Amino acid sequence: MGADDTTTALSGPQCRELRILLAALRFTHDRADLRAGHGVEVYAHPWPAEGEQFDAQLSVSLRQENARPLKGLSIQLFHSGGDPVPVATTDKAGLAHFAGLEPGTYSAWLRAQDGPDSLGLTPRIRHDFELFLQKMQDVAPLMLERMDISMEHVPAFLVYLGTDEIRERLREAEHVRDALGGTMPEFCRTENLQPSPAPERFLDRRVIDNILYQVAVAVVGRRSQDAEDRQRLDRVGQALQERLIGSTETEPPARTVRFALTDYTDQVSRDLWQRIESENEMLT
Repeated sequence: MGADDTTTALSGPQCRELRILLAALRFTHDRADLRAGHGVEVYAHPWPAEGEQFDAQLSVSLRQENARPLKGLSIQLFHSGGDPVPVATTDKAGLAHFAGLEPGTYSAWLRAQDGPDSLGLTPRIRHDFELFLQKMQDVAPLMLERMDISMEHVPAFLVYLGTDEIRERLREAEHVRDALGGTMPEFCRTENLQPSPAPERFLDRRVIDNILYQVAVAVVGRRSQDAEDRQRLDRVGQALQERLIGSTETEPPARTVRFALTDYTDQVSRDLWQRIESENEMLT
């Protein structure tokens, strides 16, 4: 293997260790952070930019073999305030560059590589955990947002889902969405988080169904090349969020979704609805 090796050079244990280190990372505009494991090392270095913004550089390397840098890793930052940060890919020096970051605390996540879209969450976790994580990269932020938990904890939650006990519990569920909400209380206790409201009450099947539909709408919107379609889908996503806020604990899951979509039935094309429904099926 040469200097241009990509993520395929990472073994399973190295990949898991890297995700744990990135999830533990905490850096700000004036504080760097170094995380070193048995075989992988991660270093985040910020420096000032224009105004209150700052730039940052993440270095990822193997500790053995003279700290060989890793090229081609897709790194996602998560900001404590919830603002989205574009994904950056490490270059041949193992560096990922992020520009124009807002003040706040950041953690990071190694994004799973794109896989086939023909599998839903349930078959993914039973047959290929990397494909499961690929879908959960979009689901996890909305779950934490619902609980008013800072987005910097998203990577840690994804790592938590990969622990042996939780992974096995999700695998044994008839449908992943039935067991997904139940993982949040234990994660909060593990991380000493105080969510509001309590996760035992507010991440039930009704809430999870709405969140997964939000993800389906967002994914279709990202793939759309039509600006007007994207605007319509943004409004649909907003309607789903508002319906979830105003829904009651006894409301049937389908009602929490369908009532939010009533006003948009005629505003979004049949083709877009079919794509949304298809994407939602990939989250079952």
